[in-house]
Amino acid sequence: MAPAASRPILPDELTENILLRLDAAADVVRAAVACGDHLRIARHRCFQRQFRSLRPPPVLGLLPSGGAELICAEPPHRSAPAARAVAREGDFAFSFLPRDPAAFTDWRVFDARDGRVLLSRRSTEAATFVDLVICDPPHRRYVLIPPIPDEVVLKRYSAKMESEPFLAAACEGEESKFQVIYNWISQYKIDTFVFSSDTGKWCAATSISFLPSRLIANPKVLRRYYVGSHFYWVHGPYGHMLVLDQIEMKFSIVAIPFDGNDYIYGIYQACESSPFSMLE
Repeated sequence: MAPAASRPILPDELTENILLRLDAAADVVRAAVACGDHLRIARHRCFQRQFRSLRPPPVLGLLPSGGAELICAEPPHRSAPAARAVAREGDFAFSFLPRDPAAFTDWRVFDARDGRVLLSRRSTEAATFVDLVICDPPHRRYVLIPPIPDEVVLKRYSAKMESEPFLAAACEGEESKFQVIYNWISQYKIDTFVFSSDTGKWCAATSISFLPSRLIANPKVLRRYYVGSHFYWVHGPYGHMLVLDQIEMKFSIVAIPFDGNDYIYGIYQACESSPFSMLE
């Protein structure tokens, strides 16, 4: 019997280059579990960061504010099969969430990020802040966010003011944790509170006043975007945009470098993909 051919040993640099050429993270995982050398390379943070920079996360669909369904990506979009599978297995009507028959309002989608969905409803006990819940539709799991305590608020708010809850982006290596940012908006000021899943508590994070310069005349009409650890609120005719640094949790107002009569419809960015958590 002829001796079995020995498996060629490839340098790590060449193996890494091959793995980086795979189409999706799932392909890397399959290759990693089949070979110890592949697994060692795929587990390395440098490799994962490089792969994420080359492979943006797939867009599976859109969530209307009222929920009820996932509007799936359709062929020939490459995410169409995955979108159909998620829509079939998940509960995007959010029927697993607690209901209050006495309430006049029900849960509605407010934000979605990193596979989580943030929903809100007007509290029946308070006329100002809204009830919040974070949920995972494919697994029908949810976490109720506690109300902001009085000792954190420290001031009186009016129901005429506007609430804007949204999800912070997950930090590298901390994808299992989440933060909810809650802006309380008047015509002249924004107060910002942050809830951390790590502590289970709210804290008063920052605030900004638009007086006396009034560079932003009405913050309630601003549209929010997220790019590179910063949130941007934009309304083109104002000529200025509001910026929140998610890391430093500080606001600033930045001039828009073009004619204020132009509208902004998007902020271009490079995206990152989901983590290789199953290889840990």
